[in-house]
Order: sequence, then C-alpha cells, then structure tokens
Amino acid sequence: MKYIKPNMAALEGEIGQEIYNTILNTPDTNWKELHRKSKEIEKRILKAQLNKGGSMITLIGTGCPKCNVLAQKLKAKNINFIDSDNIDEAINNGFMSAPVLKVGNEYMDFGTAVKWVNNQ
Repeated sequence: MKYIKPNMAALEGEIGQEIYNTILNTPDTNWKELHRKSKEIEKRILKAQLNKGGSMITLIGTGCPKCNVLAQKLKAKNINFIDSDNIDEAINNGFMSAPVLKVGNEYMDFGTAVKWVNNQ
C-alpha cells in the first residue's frame, strides 16, 4: 500500500499541523519512523472522516494512466483516499481491469468512479 499525502488544507483541527511537525521533526535517515507515524496519522484521518458520516475510500490500481487520472481527480476534489495495489481484491470482486475505486463497501470501475468523483 502506498501513502498518499492528504491535502492538508482540507484537514480539520490539528491533524494537518501534526503531519507538518512530524515531517519537520523526523531525521532524513529515519524513514521507517516517518512511515510508521504517517500510517498512524492516516488512520486518524480516516477515522475522523468516517465519524463525520463519510466512507473510507480506496483506489485500487497498478499505477497505469487511468489509475493516475482517477488519483488526480480525487486530489482535485480534496477527497482523501488510500492508494492500494491489491489487485486481488479487485479481481475477487469481479473486476478484470484497473483502476477500481472502493467507497465504503461499493466497488466502481473507472467510468463509474469518474462520474462519482465529478458529482462530489
């Protein structure tokens, strides 16, 4: 799973400041610690999003051009998401091509996902 930096301007409270401070206070040579802390903060962001009535959003992809287009559309709408390369999850849910967007428990192919993002 890849870490996608959320749009700090879209974060509420002190989470954005905490991310900024973590980046500034982590030595360059300690990437494992930065990764561990970023995962903790990512979980807090998603929990806060779910508590506000939102859904966890996962972009399942391979890094292909369509995957990148969908990721850019999500970022442009300030939609926080997790980037996953777990293609088995997509295949197990009936999808044979990437990207697949998972919103809550609903899976969407590229075309449906683009329409969903555009309506947000």
